[in-house]
Amino acid sequence: MRTTLNPLREMDELARAVSRLLGEPVGAVGGEHAIPVDLLETDEELVVLAYLPGVRREDVAVEVEGRVLSLTARRELTPVEAGEFLHLESAYGSMTRRITLGEGVRPDAITAGWRDGVLTVRVPKADAVKPRRIPVADEGGSPDPANAA
Repeated sequence: MRTTLNPLREMDELARAVSRLLGEPVGAVGGEHAIPVDLLETDEELVVLAYLPGVRREDVAVEVEGRVLSLTARRELTPVEAGEFLHLESAYGSMTRRITLGEGVRPDAITAGWRDGVLTVRVPKADAVKPRRIPVADEGGSPDPANAA
């Protein structure tokens, strides 16, 4: 067993302590991590892209409860044949991300897909919040063809 000071291990222990204090994952090695995501919005839907390299599809779960979308995943640490890690930046263990969905989405129609370590979750918008073009009628009540959809 080594007794020398390892600054990188000390930094990881500090990160775990901060994570416990804040009650929020901050990326401490071996603890619970926040899944990195990109969010994008189109006229039709919200799209969540969750990046999970090294995670198997069967170790990923997507759930929705009320207006909260929850992503969970688990990645095992890849064993090494000899030596020990001096520093780890890759996340392993439990990972989660909770996203509060705004009004105007259809949680009953959420879909999820998996490709090359990227989870894509599609949250359709309700028809009431989708943009639509309103034709402008002339004084006689017939629509102007230039403004028709």
